[in-house]
Amino acid sequence: MLLKKFLILILAFASSSIFSCAKKDNYSDKISQLRTDVFEYDCEDYSLTAYVENIETPTDLDGIVGKKENQMVFKLKTKSTDKNYENSSIKFCIGENTYFKRFDFKQITSLLACTVQVVSFPKENLLVTLNLNGKEEQLAMTSVKNPTTKEWKKALDELAKSKDFLELISKEKTEIKVRLIDNDGYDYWYVGVIDQEKTTSYLLDGENLELIAKKDG
Repeated sequence: MLLKKFLILILAFASSSIFSCAKKDNYSDKISQLRTDVFEYDCEDYSLTAYVENIETPTDLDGIVGKKENQMVFKLKTKSTDKNYENSSIKFCIGENTYFKRFDFKQITSLLACTVQVVSFPKENLLVTLNLNGKEEQLAMTSVKNPTTKEWKKALDELAKSKDFLELISKEKTEIKVRLIDNDGYDYWYVGVIDQEKTTSYLLDGENLELIAKKDG
């Protein structure tokens, strides 16, 4: 009987040790922007890009993460100076939900853009109806994310092996921005750590998570 009780105590101690070791990471609550995918469509007259992200709304770079929502940010860029798409809109479905939004012209970037709050995100493809000055076009946007690209959490886990990264995110008022970036078919993870003094930026290879660049600014 005593041996049985001793074994039970040992098992109980081992179980509690396992659960105590499975600690939550110390950065998830600090993420104010998480861009996990990018969808694109390209043709002779224009290009259409959609960014998939969970982001603090409204955005306030104060080191404090506020309320976040799922968004898709669409950017429409014309390739010809004689094409005017200022009176344009987009419509699409994700699951049982249908979304519609008109584009606004962004003077600084000289392109059309709109932001749509969504319930969930598309997977590999997104079918959209693009209305360009009254002319509708059915488009199939595809994800640029490569199958071999590691998930964002693995990128942060890799950075968390660095002492300076852990010191940055340990500050009380710190927020993190994570963005998937595609460049000529190659994927990268951008991670920006923002505090009240500066922004520290990291760029990691999307496939092997090698640190390519770090910038303090």
